[in-house]
Amino acid sequence: QPIHNYYLILAAEYGIPALILFIFYFMLLIKQAVKNEKNQLSLGLGLGAILAFAVLMLFDHYFYTIQQSVGLFWLFSALLL
Repeated sequence: QPIHNYYLILAAEYGIPALILFIFYFMLLIKQAVKNEKNQLSLGLGLGAILAFAVLMLFDHYFYTIQQSVGLFWLFSALLL
């Protein structure tokens, strides 16, 4: 089994520059969600979902090994952009 931290997997396989780009992508998602949302409920749900993904990536490798998790992450990130 891979290590249970997606960020470490990303840094080990693709390098530190890829990890930095991925973190900047998360910051872009949060910035876009705050800028584009007019209604507070959808803003809270969108930010809650993306922050939940960020925390889950710290503790498990679901976003590396399970195809449905990867698809769900990219679906939510596309909706926020």
